Amino acid sequence: MKVNLISYTPDPLNVIWRAYRQCKTPTPKYEPEKNKKQLVAHCIKLGHLSPLEHVSFTFAISDISRAASHQLVRHRLASYSQLSQREHSPENFVVPPEIAKRKELADAFQYRVEAALTTFQWLLDQGIEKEDARYILPQAMATSLVMTMNCRELLLFFKARCCEAAQWEIRQLANEIHKICENKLPEVFACRERNK
Repeated sequence: MKVNLISYTPDPLNVIWRAYRQCKTPTPKYEPEKNKKQLVAHCIKLGHLSPLEHVSFTFAISDISRAASHQLVRHRLASYSQLSQREHSPENFVVPPEIAKRKELADAFQYRVEAALTTFQWLLDQGIEKEDARYILPQAMATSLVMTMNCRELLLFFKARCCEAAQWEIRQLANEIHKICENKLPEVFACRERNK
């Protein structure tokens, strides 16, 4: 799995502070950076989260399974652009760690995925369109996508997907994204609560 930050809102702390202050006064006055950090922390503590919606992060995500991408797109307050199986023939697949650590299971898993890929190619050779042939492909097939999510939705995403109850792959993805977000905007992402 690879996660790369493509872009994020410039000067995010100031954007959140300005949005929060707009709720209180139509002409926010200048405040030192320290006060802005305290106000943003206070805003989050109060649950006044609409100012967080004005800051977003965009990530390039690759080498995750279709199973994980289906979980990811359930977070609807985000934008996604995903690799099309109608345009691109699959090549790689993801093997769950619980299967990979047992050789006989890993071998059987690989054999069956490769059989699906062989059948996929055979269907194409028979003149079947990719959009129909792809029905044979397993959810283990690797995909890539670009995702943009605002800070409020990211907090909800982390709460739901960084917890131990989340499936391993989406949890790994959420933790990778969280590390990046916390590094760029600790005033918002260092204070999140983890579910156990």
